[in-house]
Amino acid sequence: MMSYKLHETEKVNSNVNIDKKTEELFKIANKCWAGVPIPIIRGMGTKIEQIKKGKETEVIAKWYTLFGGETDPFFKFKIKSYGENIQISFIEREHYFFFKDDYKQDAYRWSSGDYTCS
Repeated sequence: MMSYKLHETEKVNSNVNIDKKTEELFKIANKCWAGVPIPIIRGMGTKIEQIKKGKETEVIAKWYTLFGGETDPFFKFKIKSYGENIQISFIEREHYFFFKDDYKQDAYRWSSGDYTCS
C-alpha cells in the first residue's frame, strides 16, 4: 500500500552557498519537472515553489489541475545552512501517478551539481 505522507528519505551535505544551491535546484526543477496541465493528454501539471524560512529554504514540487486545485507537495528539497556548509534533505511521498524513486534520481544528481534532466 502506498503512503501519501511526506517523509524524509535522504540527506546530502555540501559546502556550497545556500542561496546559490537553492536557486540552482529551483531552476532545474522548473526545467525538468514543471509543466502545465493539458486537457485530455495530461490533466495535471507540476508547479515548483521556493519558500525561505530563516536559515532554511525549501524547493517544493506540487501537482495542480486545469481548474486551479493543487495537491500537497509530493517532493521537497529542504536546504539548511550550517555556517559554511549546507544540508539538503529529500522529503518525498508516493503519488498516484509516479513513485518516489522517479524523483530521487534527479535529486541525487542535482544535489551533486549535475543539472541534467532524466
